[in-house]
Amino acid sequence: MNENKTNFGSKFIAGDLVYTENEPGTLRCVAVGGYPPADIAVYVGRRDVTAQLAHAHSASLTGSRGLRHIEYTAERWTHKMAASAEDDGKEARCVATVSGLPANTTLARIVVNCTCLTTSA
Repeated sequence: MNENKTNFGSKFIAGDLVYTENEPGTLRCVAVGGYPPADIAVYVGRRDVTAQLAHAHSASLTGSRGLRHIEYTAERWTHKMAASAEDDGKEARCVATVSGLPANTTLARIVVNCTCLTTSA
């Protein structure tokens, strides 16, 4: 959910997330920076789906010895997001929080392409 962002303070609007009805797809939220690493909560509409996503934290070092910079990254993801027709048009929301700072939120609209059944005569 990090392409085509428009900055609105601590809220970002990302592009559409497109899924095919009841077929697994990827949902991924990434927060870069902050210490301690950010906690990420994920919502589809009003439904909290955070527990259904895997999570990881990592740190990377850049710069020369004595002047190193540590950058923390937090991620939540699943490759098993099976959106239903009821999810079409809902908002996916990734909320990254670091203790003592305001939350950063990224929003994306969910688009669900229906699978149509056809019968032959």
